[in-house]
Amino acid sequence: MPRFSFTSLRTRLIALVFLCVLPALGLTLYTDLEERQIEMEQARENVLRLLRTAAAREDRLIEGARQLLIALAELPEVRNGNQAICSRLFGYLLKQYPSYANLAAVESDGDVFCSGVPLTNPVNLADRLWFQRVVKSHNFTVGN
Repeated sequence: MPRFSFTSLRTRLIALVFLCVLPALGLTLYTDLEERQIEMEQARENVLRLLRTAAAREDRLIEGARQLLIALAELPEVRNGNQAICSRLFGYLLKQYPSYANLAAVESDGDVFCSGVPLTNPVNLADRLWFQRVVKSHNFTVGN
């Protein structure tokens, strides 16, 4: 069995090749880590850009809903509490705005007196958190 000796030519050549390959391997690993960090930063920036876009879209949707509700609250059919005409109007508007599940008008005690979706039983929304916030603040609010 041959003994390991650093004096042999074979051992010196292997050590020389290893010493030449080691910096290249280190550079490759370093470059890979740098590229990974750059990609992670780009991914973070993309996520932030998407979040900002989604938040801006959500803000526009909420503002559009707020403006629609303000306009509906000023209609004589709603202000006078004309249930039949108001419900028919809200039903028509639901067809125009399919992104809304329902449009309804609620009295100060929480009773729904007008709904775009026909109601079979009386509905009271006084227990809803958003309704309680509206009654308390007398201002537009968004539900959970």
